[in-house]
Amino acid sequence: PTAFVETNIRTVYFNHFFAGQERVADRDVLALVTQTMDKEQPRQWFWALMDYGAELKAAGKGQLGTSRHYTRQSRFAGSLRQMRGEIVRRMAQGQPLSVITQELRGDPRFAAALSGLQKDGLVPRA
Repeated sequence: PTAFVETNIRTVYFNHFFAGQERVADRDVLALVTQTMDKEQPRQWFWALMDYGAELKAAGKGQLGTSRHYTRQSRFAGSLRQMRGEIVRRMAQGQPLSVITQELRGDPRFAAALSGLQKDGLVPRA
């Protein structure tokens, strides 16, 4: 099994092993995750950690500011991420790229979003 760190797992370990510390590196969290993970049932272990981390956050105990690597995402509404999602959603619904382009090209975010999706290999280049 391969250990990994994601936001909810990070929350669990910050609350129980790094409480009060600042600028904790993910490599330190990963080392501890590797030591403590259930090697017999890793999938269930990580699911439980992710669920527990979500509960900690819901209870207001998320300490992601402790992480040296965590940055809060920018606002979604009106963002480039939102436009990328809109393009992908329409393509998943079967809309041709030509129709999507015609309908969305007036939005100033469209060209950059489409270019990024093409660069990432998620949308074919025309």
